[in-house]
Amino acid sequence: MVALSDLPPECIIYILLFLVPHEIARCNMVSRSLWKIINHSPSLQYLLELERLGFMAPHSSSNRLSLDEKVQVLKEKRLRMNTSDPTAMSLNTYDYKHVIAPKFSRSYMSHGVLALDGQNEPNQLGIYQLSSRNRDIGFDHYTLDSLPPHQAIAFEPAFDLLVLYDSTDDGEIFHLRSLRTGLPHPATTLPRVFYAGDNATGSRVAQIDNPVVIIGRRIAFVRCFTNSPESIIKIWEWTSGDTISSTKVLGSSFAFLSEDVFVVRTPLSWTSQSTLPLVVYTCDGIPPGGHARLLARFHLPESRNTTVLHSTELLPASTSPVCHCDALLTSPSLIYDLSPASYYLALNVSLLTGSGGGPGTLFIHSSSLLELACSLNTQLNNDAEASVPWSEWGFITSWIGPPDLKTASEYGPGIFGHLASFMHADEQMNVWRVEVYDLRTTTTTPSELPPKETSHFPRNQEAASFFGDSPRPLKNPALVKSFTIPFETIPSKRAWNPARYRRPMEIMTDDEHVVILLLYIPGAIRY
Repeated sequence: MVALSDLPPECIIYILLFLVPHEIARCNMVSRSLWKIINHSPSLQYLLELERLGFMAPHSSSNRLSLDEKVQVLKEKRLRMNTSDPTAMSLNTYDYKHVIAPKFSRSYMSHGVLALDGQNEPNQLGIYQLSSRNRDIGFDHYTLDSLPPHQAIAFEPAFDLLVLYDSTDDGEIFHLRSLRTGLPHPATTLPRVFYAGDNATGSRVAQIDNPVVIIGRRIAFVRCFTNSPESIIKIWEWTSGDTISSTKVLGSSFAFLSEDVFVVRTPLSWTSQSTLPLVVYTCDGIPPGGHARLLARFHLPESRNTTVLHSTELLPASTSPVCHCDALLTSPSLIYDLSPASYYLALNVSLLTGSGGGPGTLFIHSSSLLELACSLNTQLNNDAEASVPWSEWGFITSWIGPPDLKTASEYGPGIFGHLASFMHADEQMNVWRVEVYDLRTTTTTPSELPPKETSHFPRNQEAASFFGDSPRPLKNPALVKSFTIPFETIPSKRAWNPARYRRPMEIMTDDEHVVILLLYIPGAIRY
């Protein structure tokens, strides 16, 4: 019988490629000869670097770079992430760009592409492709002119898909276009889709900021009504136009855990329950166009005498674009991708406390919530919905509270996968501080010890105590990067006219960029 060490190196590498990365790393300790083979194999080093960074190999890998070049890019990224002082972030020349764009009405960002809607003209779209080491592309900008009238957009660069959404009391109109050309998308059989209104209440259709979501092969939209707590969430397949489900829900704030499963935030003002639930639905196993099946209700803690839950809202967050539809991928190939376990939901939570009030963000691990909802439903044999108290699911969440400074302005979070970015004004230092948190890495402080401070600004700990009913300590995401921008670059809030600009700045993020959109100076972008 031939021993493993007697095989040629290429055979050993072939065998090791069948192992998961952490098992490959363990093989480094078996023998000196095996360590040498692993460390001289670009294919094995590539997998190990992905593992160290918490990434996965993409479904569509870049062929323009050799494995050695990919490994080098990953090592450089890891080196910059692992600086001993997270505030000592040096900005290279390719990290910073200042763009002046014409006036626009709405802004969107997805996977390294920024879209400014209503640029110059109501039906014009400005597209800004940000430079990317991961995609091996440079900065690019172009405009899409003479688009159909629309109230909102959604887009997915991985599929070259642009969705233009328009809503009236009669129904919704969707135009499916190419993000590159603005022409009808070649992968869809119906480039224009109309859904007739389904309004039994007689209320007018209400407008909301983010009514459309793309998740893999599917598009979801919510139809809201004035003076009514109910909304309708419709899901359909954009390649065929087939309706998947149509579901009446209480509330209009929703997010997806997978192509089949979504979660809805119940509005506080429309529930008589003592605790506010997040309601999880699934489209799996329902007839075409049917009502999604309720899986579980996940309750937040009850209000207390000193801390009262004022409002909640699910914030727009990134989702994995692939979802078993590799044939639709058209974007530049990647060096690395986020694993499904790297995505989080973000729930904006406003609490009224004895020291005041302010919004914080509860981050919910998407895959854990999905697994918990499905397992509970299986235990009940799909016959009844599960009702889950906070004490039984709080361990899959983490919390970033509001700054505990009355004079501090905070913008964010900008969310992408496991990253969340915030921006604060530090008037003593005359700078803006940008902080990036890794939601996968937490700093947990025992209840008997003072909380560990990671942010430059102290966080409201009275608000954090609201979530202390869980048996496990509340997780606090670790600050992994921080940098400052002088007020000379971005004027301080004293230079703004608050009566004219409701949101003078917006912060967005992805795996490589932090984008700061200055709304008070027409179209200034910095990233």
